[in-house]
Amino acid sequence: MDTLPGCVDLWLADDERIVGEPVLDRFRAMLDADEAAKQQRFVQARHRHQYLIAHGMLRTVLAGYLNVDPGTLRFGTNKFGKPSLLDPPRPLAFNLSHTDGLIVLAVAESGRLGVDVEAPARVMDSMDLANAHFSAAEIESLRRVPEAGRTARFIDLWTLKEAYVKGRGEGLSVPLAGFSFAVDGEDIVFQGPADDRRAWRFWRERPATGHTVAIAWLTDASSVAGPRLYDFTTLAASCPPS
Repeated sequence: MDTLPGCVDLWLADDERIVGEPVLDRFRAMLDADEAAKQQRFVQARHRHQYLIAHGMLRTVLAGYLNVDPGTLRFGTNKFGKPSLLDPPRPLAFNLSHTDGLIVLAVAESGRLGVDVEAPARVMDSMDLANAHFSAAEIESLRRVPEAGRTARFIDLWTLKEAYVKGRGEGLSVPLAGFSFAVDGEDIVFQGPADDRRAWRFWRERPATGHTVAIAWLTDASSVAGPRLYDFTTLAASCPPS
C-alpha cells in the first residue's frame, strides 16, 4: 500500500463488528507495554475493546504503508500529546479518532493532519455548546439554521474545528472560538486564527454509518485530491494470522 502525493487516505473501522478472537489476539500481540497497560485501565469492556481495535488498526495500516511488522512500530508524542512515529523508514502523517460505532484513521505522506468523527445519534444542546466554544460568526450562522437541521450543522462545524486543532497538534493552546468555519453544501470556508494564515485543506465525509468525519490537512503538495476511503472492518477479518 502506498500513499499518494496530494491525497489523504481515510480508513474506517466498525469496532462492534471486529470480534473474532483470532483477530483480537493478533491485535493484542502488536501492542507495546504502554498500550497494553492503557487498554487495561479502561473500566468498561466496550472501551477496552475499542482501544484494542483502534490501536490494532493503527499499527496494521501504518505497517502496511511502511512494509514493516506492526509490532515493531514505536510511537512518541509532542508536549501537547499529539502522537507520531519514532524513526520510521519514511515519513508518514497520521491521526486517529473514534466515537460510538466508528474508528477513523487518516494517513498522508507528509504535512500536518487531523481527523475527527462524531456519531449521528448524539444528543446535545447545540446552541449551548456553540455559545461556549464557537466564534461569534459561527454562533450567528448556527442560529439562522432551522431547528430541525441545527444539530447536524453543529456537528459539521464541531468536527471541522476539532480536526483543525488536532492537525495543529497544539492541544488546548488553540482556543476554539479563535477561528471560524462556514459550511455551505460541500463548500467549506475557513477563517484561521491570527497566528495561522497557512493554506489548510478541509474535507467532510459521511460514510454509510451516518457518522460525520472531518479532515484537516496542511500540505505543500501542489495538487490536492479528495480523500481515498478504505474499509478496515473487512480487511481485519480477511488478514491471515501472523
